[in-house]
Amino acid sequence: MRRFIFSLWFLCIPSLVHAQVVLNEVYYDHPGRDDGHEFIELVNVTSRAVRLAGYSLEFHDGNSALWKTLWQASALDSIPASALFVVGGDSVFPPADVAVTLALQNGPDAVRLVKDSIELDRLGYGELVDPAYFEGHSAPDVPAGSSLARWPDGVDTDDNAEDFRVLEPSPARFNRPRRDIALTPGVRTSLRGVLPLGGADEITFRVRNRGTEAVVDTLSVELVDSTQASVRVLDVREIRDGLAPGDSVEVKFTVALVPGYHTLTAVAAYAADDRPANNRLNIVRRVGSPMVLVSEVMSHPAAGCPEYVEIYNAGPMPYDIGDHWIKDRANSPALITSSPSPVAPGGFVVITPDRGALRACFPSLTAGDVVEVMGGWPSLNHASGGNAADSVTLFDRFLLAVDRVTYPAQPGESRGRSLERVDLYPGHRVHTWMLSTSAGGGSPARPNPLGILEEPRGSRLSLSSNPFDPTAGGPLVITLPPGVGGAIVHLFDMRGGRVRDLGATSQLPFVFTWDGTDDRGRVVTPGLYIVACEYLTGTGGRSRVEKVVLGCARGFH
Repeated sequence: MRRFIFSLWFLCIPSLVHAQVVLNEVYYDHPGRDDGHEFIELVNVTSRAVRLAGYSLEFHDGNSALWKTLWQASALDSIPASALFVVGGDSVFPPADVAVTLALQNGPDAVRLVKDSIELDRLGYGELVDPAYFEGHSAPDVPAGSSLARWPDGVDTDDNAEDFRVLEPSPARFNRPRRDIALTPGVRTSLRGVLPLGGADEITFRVRNRGTEAVVDTLSVELVDSTQASVRVLDVREIRDGLAPGDSVEVKFTVALVPGYHTLTAVAAYAADDRPANNRLNIVRRVGSPMVLVSEVMSHPAAGCPEYVEIYNAGPMPYDIGDHWIKDRANSPALITSSPSPVAPGGFVVITPDRGALRACFPSLTAGDVVEVMGGWPSLNHASGGNAADSVTLFDRFLLAVDRVTYPAQPGESRGRSLERVDLYPGHRVHTWMLSTSAGGGSPARPNPLGILEEPRGSRLSLSSNPFDPTAGGPLVITLPPGVGGAIVHLFDMRGGRVRDLGATSQLPFVFTWDGTDDRGRVVTPGLYIVACEYLTGTGGRSRVEKVVLGCARGFH
């Protein structure tokens, strides 16, 4: 027989103890089938062993007026001093002291402990009316997977509602543990996170004594790194000063991780722990981000056509968006698909709520180009609600962001035209969008006509087309050199008159676009113009000005 000995702190209230043995925990509603999982736990509230000959457990069905015997102790059954005794099914773990099929029911019902026909303790649960079946007030009916557990162990005030709490099942373990070390993340440590390449992560954990007794032994916390390739111990921290009940101490690890995904497992080692389940904590880290980008958004489709989001793989390896998620600014993430859905290097995939309708609107799409979302579609906005119309975030299977973009509002007359992203290279910046110039209103699963696939590396301002035809339907793309703190771009005529402010930013996208109109929305006349870029320092001061002469003509293609 197991011996679970605990301190007799509850005996400091002798007036509340009415019997040598009382009910301590009842588990009657296991998720799924109850068979074999139900148990009733007894506790010896005295400082000496109690023989259980003559004891029995009885059950009352709230729909009747009878008590049914569930178990009768044998002459050999006994409970050591201040210990627990479990009567339950053959699936209870640790195994019950006595294996019995209890066949308990959900409330309103009752269980009682009897010795030689004398009731010692009674627990009623659910909305019982007759006080003959509960003490004081009945305890609540628990949800599946929870138990009714006496708190503190062994203390009986003759009021079931006061004496019992809804807790996780803990057969053969005290409901309020004597020795319990719990591990929680530090204030600035998240359970999931993304680290830049080449960076180190500072991870903190808090070790807390949740038991009723002081910890005087040396504790240790071990941090283990698991990847697809290996499992290795990163570091071990020892706690030598002990912990009083309720006290805690912080332990810190600084780790450098290779690119990819890491599951970091922290384990607090304490051999005497009554609740070892809360000694372990997993956190997930991704070092670096996949080169996978949101490249096109259809937020204002034509009548009968669905919205869609296009994903572009800018990396050198196939990328699987299976088990990935998508969300807009306002709604919760929606699962894209649980099936493998690889995107080839340099390839595209289109995510939509209705594959058939999208292919009907864009006949060039193949079945492999489109993934119909499994979760609720995020419902993308096309009108402005502030600085941007909406945002789109692509998450991996750990709900870590792979790419996050905001896109601008669309003009009212642009229904049926998508927004295509120009800067199709990885990086965190303000992104540049243009209305699609494709004949069908969008280019799902096809390259964006003016997409820039690599981050600009030149040292000078460049224009996508010079001369430029403002009437051809596509914008002029202005690419700025990297390495400056910010920029303001203007368009002037040859007399020095300002024609249009083309953009200003302190978070360089490196790319601006111009649709060929002046500040009143009129298409400019043919001629020569000056694109002037005022470069700013990191503190906002002007560092230099670069000018490029632009020829504007019509029909020169």
